[in-house]
Amino acid sequence: MQRALRAGLLVVGILSIVFAIGFFLQAPWATSFWPVKAARLSNIFVSSILAAIGTPILWIALSGEIRAIAGGAINLILTNGAIAFAAYIFYRDGGPAALLPFSAISAAIAIVCLGLLIYSQRLKFQDNRSTP
Repeated sequence: MQRALRAGLLVVGILSIVFAIGFFLQAPWATSFWPVKAARLSNIFVSSILAAIGTPILWIALSGEIRAIAGGAINLILTNGAIAFAAYIFYRDGGPAALLPFSAISAAIAIVCLGLLIYSQRLKFQDNRSTP
């Protein structure tokens, strides 16, 4: 199970970094995934968020310290849950149609992260050294 999870985390981490680079460079293949028109600085901000998400995911995948996923999972549950709710409200109130699938994908990510949080709680840290 952990080998498959690490492989999945590796893929997600790499995709997050690739999309971070795409958003930073304003690449149409990346920015087309954002459901509303955004300016250059907004895309750079999204890029920084994706890089901040992808980097620890890659570290967890490469180190094998799956228990460390709990903090990031909580962050992504709250963030994606709020994004899903807000995107749905904006869609319902007459926003672009692209907000509905964006809302559904954000909700799905929050649910997957909830599953990862629950799974990680039963694991022990491999490295038990105290923080210096």
